[in-house]
Amino acid sequence: MSFQEKVSYKTEHIPIDIIYLGVRYKGEAIPIPSSCREEVCYDLEIILNGNSLGFIHSSLDGWKLEKSADQGLVDAIGEEIFLWYE
Repeated sequence: MSFQEKVSYKTEHIPIDIIYLGVRYKGEAIPIPSSCREEVCYDLEIILNGNSLGFIHSSLDGWKLEKSADQGLVDAIGEEIFLWYE
């Protein structure tokens, strides 16, 4: 494995395509390289339906999104990110 392949997880955008409360959200999560450890990134910028939703962060208490009051949507986005890293 080359060095470039080894660190590609830090910059590869994660596709997001979910339906939440009857609305389709499609876009991507963009990893923040400084938050990546052991091939997983814990802070990502979320862009859905052409709009930036801010930054999502994985913590011991679950996923948090700085601008969202809808924790259900945040959890759905976090689940997509989690599944992508598996």
